Amino acid sequence: MNLSKNYKQLAGKAGFKISRVLHVGTYYDPDIVRDIVLLGKFRGQKAVMKISSWPEGINEIKDILSFFKNNKSKTVTAPKVLSYKPFDGEKSWFISEFVKGTRIIPGSWPNPLSSSAEKEEMAKIYVEYIKNFRFANRPPALIESRDAAFFVKSRFFRWLDLANNSTHPKKDILLPRFDAALKILERGFKNRPLQYVHSHFSNDHIIKSKGKYYLVDFANAGYKPELYELGFVVWNLSFLSCWQSRVGFKRWLKETTDWENVFLKLVAGPLNYKEREFLKLLRLNMLERCIGAILADIAANKTRTENEKKWMLNIYLPLADYYIKKLFR
Repeated sequence: MNLSKNYKQLAGKAGFKISRVLHVGTYYDPDIVRDIVLLGKFRGQKAVMKISSWPEGINEIKDILSFFKNNKSKTVTAPKVLSYKPFDGEKSWFISEFVKGTRIIPGSWPNPLSSSAEKEEMAKIYVEYIKNFRFANRPPALIESRDAAFFVKSRFFRWLDLANNSTHPKKDILLPRFDAALKILERGFKNRPLQYVHSHFSNDHIIKSKGKYYLVDFANAGYKPELYELGFVVWNLSFLSCWQSRVGFKRWLKETTDWENVFLKLVAGPLNYKEREFLKLLRLNMLERCIGAILADIAANKTRTENEKKWMLNIYLPLADYYIKKLFR
C-alpha cells in the first residue's frame, strides 16, 4: 500500500481529523514509506494517529495493550489507546491520546550532549521500565530462536547485504572491522539469552509529562540481547545530532564513556549484574551499534547526504576500533 497517497483517506474513514503530519518513517530510502504519524482530533479531543504498512509493525498494537495489562510502574506508561485496527495484510492503524511534554534530554536536537543529571534520569527510568516490560506477544522469529550470538551474527550479514552497493566506507576499511567485531560479539554473546523489549527505548521515544514517562513507538518490540537498549540510547543521540552540531569523535568518545559510567553506577546493581559482567555486556552492545551504524545507517542509507555520511564515519569507525580494542582479550 502507498501510504503517501492513501493516509488521508484512511484517517477520514477512522474518524480522525488531520491537523498535520508529525513523522514519516522510511526504510533507508525516502521512497520506501513504512509508517506515517499524524496529529489531529478524534472524537473531539487532541490525538495522534499512526498508520503502518510494514509487516514488522503488525504486533505494535498488541504490544501496547499488553504493556498496559502487565505494567505495574506508577511512573513509566504509554499514551492511552483510543481506537485501532489490526493489520489486515496491507496496513494497520491506531489512535492514541496526545501527550504534551518534553524529552528527558530536551536539547538533544541539535545538541547530542547531555548533563550528568539528564544521564542519571535516563538510567533510572530505564531500570523502572525494564523491570515492568515483562511479556512477549509472539514466539521468537527464526533470527530470535537461538542465543544472542546467533541473533547478532544474523543481523550483521543482513546489514552487510544492505550495504553491498555503497562506496562509503570502502571494503578494505570496512571488512577487517566487520570480521573483528563479529568474532568478539559471537564469543561475548555465546549462550546469552535474548529478552523481549521495546527495542527503541531512547530519548527520542520517551515523552516526559507531569512526573510520568510515556513510551511511544512499540513497532520494533522484539527479542534483543541483554542491555541492548543502553547502546541504543547513545546511538540514538549521536545519529540525531552529531552531524548537525559538528560533534567529532574525541568529544563523542568522552560522551560515550560518561554514559557508560552512569549506567554502571545506576543500572548494574538494581538489575543484579556484577560490575565486570555488566560492563562487558554494555560494551558488546555499544560495538554492535557501531557496526550497525556503519553498515545500515551510513552505508545503506539513501536519506543522508554524502557529507553527513563522511562525518558519521569519522565518528563510528574509530569508535568501533575503540570497542574492539576494549573487548579483545
